[in-house]
Amino acid sequence: MEGSLRLVTWNCRSGSVTARVDQLRVLAPDMVFLQETDPARGGCVAGVICSRAVKTRKGIALCAPSQACRCSARRLPAGSGRAAIAATLRAAIVGLADRERGSD
Repeated sequence: MEGSLRLVTWNCRSGSVTARVDQLRVLAPDMVFLQETDPARGGCVAGVICSRAVKTRKGIALCAPSQACRCSARRLPAGSGRAAIAATLRAAIVGLADRERGSD
């Protein structure tokens, strides 16, 4: 679908960000928001825009695995809570993403 942005969100209950993003590659997402992932490994993965620990064993992460999105993390307003992250989508290169998927 031309001009679209594929956003996938998953409350995955456990697992590393790397493993969960790899599992979602079949969907060819432009952006992925994961909840309940391993927070210790979230920030070390290529494509992670921002991540944060919510509890000792649970975290959230926003990723742009396809390189079709240019994003940056944003500071959260005071009082946002631990289970919140924010990002700005600066540019979506949809034409490039469509070519990568093989549809013109």
